Amino acid sequence: MNNKDFIREFIKGTRQYNAYCHLGYKGNQLWNYSTVLCKIDRENKTAKFNCRKYSSTTSRIQSALCRELESAGFTIEKYEGDRATMWNWGYQGAPNYTVSDFKD
Repeated sequence: MNNKDFIREFIKGTRQYNAYCHLGYKGNQLWNYSTVLCKIDRENKTAKFNCRKYSSTTSRIQSALCRELESAGFTIEKYEGDRATMWNWGYQGAPNYTVSDFKD
């Protein structure tokens, strides 16, 4: 699996949750480390997309995510998310989840 495959899996919603390297999703939220990059409504094909610049790696993930959402026919609403802080560096899964939450 690679980032692109992981993003496609998230968009399709074939699984309720999953984690891959520094990316994770549960339900309708996708994050990188503990920063939410996207919240989607699969039924209405809409996505709230965090367009804040964080790092070159995150920017590549955001670009791939945006392309895949557009390709899947989603309407994208962009917003500028919170700034990264020392508290959300490293893989946290998301503020309310741990890596063990993603093990089947």
